[in-house]
Amino acid sequence: MIAGLSTSAVRSTVVIACTVAVLTLLSTSVASSQGVSGTEQQLSALRQQLSALDHRVKELEKTAINVGGQPEAATPDPRIARLEAEVRSLQSEMKAEAASRENQPAQIVAPFVVVDSAGKPILRVTEEGNGFSRGIYVYDSNTLIAGHLGVMQDGTGRVYVTRKGVLPVVVAAATSDGGTLALTSAAGGSNSALKLSVDASGGKVQVFPRGGGSAQAELKATPNGGEFDVYNKQGEAVGWLEATSGGNGKFTIGRAGKIYVEAAVLQNGKGMIIAGPDVGGAPPGLVIPYYLEGRTGH
Repeated sequence: MIAGLSTSAVRSTVVIACTVAVLTLLSTSVASSQGVSGTEQQLSALRQQLSALDHRVKELEKTAINVGGQPEAATPDPRIARLEAEVRSLQSEMKAEAASRENQPAQIVAPFVVVDSAGKPILRVTEEGNGFSRGIYVYDSNTLIAGHLGVMQDGTGRVYVTRKGVLPVVVAAATSDGGTLALTSAAGGSNSALKLSVDASGGKVQVFPRGGGSAQAELKATPNGGEFDVYNKQGEAVGWLEATSGGNGKFTIGRAGKIYVEAAVLQNGKGMIIAGPDVGGAPPGLVIPYYLEGRTGH
């Protein structure tokens, strides 16, 4: 029985020793990550419990040796069974903890830069500040920014690509009404060459001159239907085609807020054309017709 007691104690000692070894390996893995995680704290607590158990087993082994062949010491101490159960429970907890850690992604604190074999930056992850927006920057072989995925100051997302570090050639961003996509010329510039966006009425497309400036043409949705506007270099509307509230078409030529030619379909189904320095009446001294309207019949 004494031999059985010693064997049980030895078996528990071996189990604890193996468990300590596993904990040591796990601790080494945990230490390789940044900071002190909850898992490392739990492992530390487990190591303390195992140390206490190991001490208790050693005391039991000494007891078994001291009692010698006395019959009253032949009955194994029930604490051995409890120790083995505790060790098995700790092992199960360690396996569950290890499995949980395998499913957790690694964490890297920004800012940081990924470089190539020559030490040139490939990727930069930054917080806002020092000339950078919050997000990711990608660099070309000349260490110039080629693209960006990040967040603007108002908290909306943005993606843009560039060429040779010039101002964004393509920009896609979120807005309060929806989204926007802007294209610029290869020479860059603060204004877009083409812009597709969404406003309160719906979609809108604007075309800009290559050298920058205000839009020269605009196609958009309105509450009545569609509208196409043409502008001069000063940004004044000189012609526009639109759908009316009655569901008909209307074409207008004007400038600086004045209308000179207007063609439309009336509610009675007749066509109408008005010409003059400004609609609203015949100009003084003008004897030729300024108003032309279609008629029905022959």
